[in-house]
Amino acid sequence: MADGDKRTDNKAPLMAFLTAEGYLPTADEQGGIAFKREGRVFLSFVGDDDPNYFNLYCYMNYEGVLTDKDKALAAANEVNRTLKAVKITLLDDNDPSKISFGIEALLPSPDGFQGIFERALAIIALSVDHYSAKLSSSRPFRPAATA
Repeated sequence: MADGDKRTDNKAPLMAFLTAEGYLPTADEQGGIAFKREGRVFLSFVGDDDPNYFNLYCYMNYEGVLTDKDKALAAANEVNRTLKAVKITLLDDNDPSKISFGIEALLPSPDGFQGIFERALAIIALSVDHYSAKLSSSRPFRPAATA
């Protein structure tokens, strides 16, 4: 089986699941699957090396809103510390406006993503909301002093 064929086989369960759930997923040759939910584009990258690995990402661009790398990192770190399972990453060291919100999981079976899918979407959406709120809040981006 050619690498391209195997990658297609590994994408099939997620593509079928998304379609059954009413999404309109699109796939590319590199293993990426994209779909929209509530105005946001979500992506999952399916590889041929570990069918039990699941990931889901939402990429946001805060261009014109966020130019301070320290503020971006502080907000990301705070949300990463307060929410379960989410990983917020600055995608470009020279441009703090490009942010990735993601979930990664090691599953007991290749179709195990079905049991965590809705929760993964919800935590990513919540992390985007919390991150955006931290950027727009007027309070300083540092931990509160402890007594």
